[in-house]
Amino acid sequence: LFAPTSGTTTPMTVDGQGGSADVCIANAASVVAGVVDAATGAPVKGIAVTYTRLDSNRTMPSSVGSATTGVTGTATKSLGTTVASTYTVQARNTGLYLGTSALSTTVSAAKCTTTLQASASTTTPWYGLPLTVTGSLTRPDGDDNSTRGVNAVPVSVFVTPPPRVSSTGTSTFVRPVQVARVITAADGTFHATFKAATAGELTVQVAGTVGLTPSTVDLGAMTVSVPATDLAGQTSTDELMYGDKVTVRGSLMAMFDTQAPLVSGTVSVWLRPTGASKSTALGSARTSTAGAFTLAVAPFASGELFAVYGGAAGRPAATVDLGAVAVDPWTPSLTLNASSAAIVRGSAVTYSGTATRTGSTGTFAARGLVVHLVLTPTGGGTPLTIGTIAVSAAGTFSGRCVPKASGTVSAMVSNVKGYVNAISSAVPLAVS
Repeated sequence: LFAPTSGTTTPMTVDGQGGSADVCIANAASVVAGVVDAATGAPVKGIAVTYTRLDSNRTMPSSVGSATTGVTGTATKSLGTTVASTYTVQARNTGLYLGTSALSTTVSAAKCTTTLQASASTTTPWYGLPLTVTGSLTRPDGDDNSTRGVNAVPVSVFVTPPPRVSSTGTSTFVRPVQVARVITAADGTFHATFKAATAGELTVQVAGTVGLTPSTVDLGAMTVSVPATDLAGQTSTDELMYGDKVTVRGSLMAMFDTQAPLVSGTVSVWLRPTGASKSTALGSARTSTAGAFTLAVAPFASGELFAVYGGAAGRPAATVDLGAVAVDPWTPSLTLNASSAAIVRGSAVTYSGTATRTGSTGTFAARGLVVHLVLTPTGGGTPLTIGTIAVSAAGTFSGRCVPKASGTVSAMVSNVKGYVNAISSAVPLAVS
């Protein structure tokens, strides 16, 4: 077992001031006391230190809490007062250390005259880019013309836009916009960062309180510049078959002092068909972190392609011409067979065949193409559609019909968007 040894409380400080101290009314002050081993002078961690305060307008002290010493042997309590007061600290008994005698210090409270200093990183920022305002808040410290920082005080940064002028020439005041609010550090310094958006007079303010005088710094007029938008793009081809897709790749940049990507911007691709007055949107994509975009669209007609960025706050809209595109129609090729060339009236005939389409990219099954079966009566007369059949993925078609007259039957593609007209060889049909 260890016999208890003596501890001692080192002289306490108030906001770093030893002996008597001056503080601002109602402003938080740090009351610091230290505990060391009386035998070795080493700091003692984990000792509870009690704080009491006797205000000049009272006769009895009151407890204002306690704090525990850290690794440096110091305990800190943030306290505030509105009148002259005497603070007393005392370390409690522990298993290894005896309690200390009490130490006291006198604190005078008064309204402090503040001095605010501030500067801005720039007064000509780009819209949306960070702007930093730094500075310090101080007050007099004693009679030797020295100063000390004022901590834990809110500092506000405002931008006051220019007055609005009506069509009749009347000016209307525009209320200041608060763009940042920070709290001063222990040494009275502050650091405020905000994104520039509003042009006007830039000011930094500390509001007056019961313990602090107000203070304002005018940093002058702030001009916010809007960067131009650069939209670039190109297509993978200028000619394609109907229904095929063209790939559009490009970039979207904001032209600051050096260009920067516009991230997550929406870029749409439009087609203005040849001879048309209106344009049609074909698709859209969002830009990557590098400002790049890629999308595949299927133009439905020949015409002019262009890309559009609709713009956002501080980011102007932009358009880029992607050039002309030619959309070529497919040329279908049809064959037709009949299950019978002669039938009794009311009987059915199965017609089957193949359908392919040919274009600049090759020949393929005409999947999904609708083929009409057309009967041309013997001796003339108006051709009749006796059935319609959709082409399968394999490029074949088959269907049953009940013709009512003799003649010839053909498979036909007519007035189908993206295809030229085509007709198969005719097969004979006799109906008795």
